[in-house]
Amino acid sequence: MSEDVELMLLADVRSLENEVGRLAKRLAGQTARIAAVNDLLSQNGCDCECEHHRDEHDDTCARCLACRIDAALNGKKDDA
Repeated sequence: MSEDVELMLLADVRSLENEVGRLAKRLAGQTARIAAVNDLLSQNGCDCECEHHRDEHDDTCARCLACRIDAALNGKKDDA
């Protein structure tokens, strides 16, 4: 392999490493934001009329906004 090709490949690897680092930092920030929203949801609880705890809903519950946000953030099934 020629030296020029090796230098180009090395530059590509460095560029990819920088991009991975940038994306990892961005992901860490997003993860922290999601954790903060989850903490707020936990502190404020559920306002659903069914009076279930936010982790105890069944298919007949009409979920409040807090429970729908919780479902969206945490990949839970939300039939509301």
